Amino acid sequence: MNIKIDDRELKRWLLFAEKQLPYAHALALSTLAWKARDDLRDEAERSLTIRRGFPMRGIVSTRADKRNLSRGAVVGSRDEMMAVLAIGGDRPKTAPIPMIADRGSGGAGYPRATMKTAVARANWFSRAKKKATKKARRFIGEINGMKGLWQSTKEKGGSSLKLLYKIQDRPAHIEKRWEFYRTVERSVERNWPRVAEASAMKALDTRKAKR
Repeated sequence: MNIKIDDRELKRWLLFAEKQLPYAHALALSTLAWKARDDLRDEAERSLTIRRGFPMRGIVSTRADKRNLSRGAVVGSRDEMMAVLAIGGDRPKTAPIPMIADRGSGGAGYPRATMKTAVARANWFSRAKKKATKKARRFIGEINGMKGLWQSTKEKGGSSLKLLYKIQDRPAHIEKRWEFYRTVERSVERNWPRVAEASAMKALDTRKAKR
């Protein structure tokens, strides 16, 4: 028996499938990035102490474009601190150091001046603002190369400046605590086979529906 077939329909279908390949590729990349984003958020909750919502919301992913597949899909964090936690390293930290210890005659009332003393910004800036008056204005600025919290006092002969706090940058070493790269690698390895198959089937179904 001689069997013959009309392969024109098969060729048309293969052509349709080839045209849908960029869409399937972009869909697979986008889905993998989305799943990696969720895995990164889960890893952050396990390994870090999150006190506010922004770091978690800042872990995002972007979609791949079928017209420009070379750009791929991106997953990452918008929070600078999360990037430091992912790779470790030094992070600049501002340290206000009190320069005076004037506790009398309506003075600042700050701790004893010592180069080793540093306090949190939240503890001194609001206090300094409350003690500011029309005659004694307080501001943060850099004068003669010295950055700090200054007090400008109006006097009969003019005005005087007093340095209340010197603001000094002290690097703080941050240990690597967020397994960013390894989490993304594991997520891709685990999800790729299932995502690839689902993306291909959806692309072909989409093409069939358009026919």
